[in-house]
Amino acid sequence: MTAEEVMEILRGLDAGSVAAAGASYGEAASALETLAERIAQHIRTLSEHWDGTAADAALASLRRSGERALDASARAKRTAAALTWLGTDVLPVFRALPDPAGQPDAHAVASRYLAELDGNLTEAAEALLLDRTAPGPPTGQFAMAIHVLQLREA
Repeated sequence: MTAEEVMEILRGLDAGSVAAAGASYGEAASALETLAERIAQHIRTLSEHWDGTAADAALASLRRSGERALDASARAKRTAAALTWLGTDVLPVFRALPDPAGQPDAHAVASRYLAELDGNLTEAAEALLLDRTAPGPPTGQFAMAIHVLQLREA
């Protein structure tokens, strides 16, 4: 890959969209946390006014739903933090890196830029605590970083 191609990739990074995705995940985390709180309120209300086998089964199901909502909220918070970090702190720096064109070591400089970007994407993927044992190839905007992690683990 030429230095020009590397710089084209870096200039094409859409930090704003990544940061916006982080904000959306943050909103989802809040909504899921609110859902878990509402489920907990319903559990308290139902347990005060309903008993028996059917009540026990319903309350157990509601408890599982509340736990899943809290787990999803925690995952969404981690994703929000990783994407916000990428979109506000990392990608803007890479978009603003000086173009090495015309320098005798332009290719080496551009290669360092890509290696640093890959390191940051890997860090973000690790922060997401992704299930890298899931079947199938990784997809989405972090596919390259996930693929690198899989190669490192192999």
